[in-house]
Amino acid sequence: MGKLKLLGMATEPYCNDNEWEGATIYVLMEAGEHRLEIRSRLSCNLLTHFQPGDKEIERFIMKRVENGLDVVQKKYDVTPKDINTICEIVRLKMQRFIHKSALRICYVWNAVAGYISEDDDITTFDLNR
Repeated sequence: MGKLKLLGMATEPYCNDNEWEGATIYVLMEAGEHRLEIRSRLSCNLLTHFQPGDKEIERFIMKRVENGLDVVQKKYDVTPKDINTICEIVRLKMQRFIHKSALRICYVWNAVAGYISEDDDITTFDLNR
């Protein structure tokens, strides 16, 4: 079995003709030589229906992340311990990422280097920062 490493998480608000439509939350990982990402898209309707901190929206997003991690485990044959660890770390950080998404802020947490970057200008957002 291979190792799975969490590289970080990021939010990316998206808009159409300068009208905010929601955000995408990314979970970035590495399995051997493969870079992987799980994307969870939040519509503005979902973000306005639920308040940040609402357990329902966190459960909804975490279900998507857990399904993505199940696929990663099957496809790349990584250890269940790594999957469980990443799932728990993402669960602990998810509330902040949902909150930043609702505020329309690009938010990047680099798990390897340990830095956090926050930017409210979506034109400068880059996952490779």
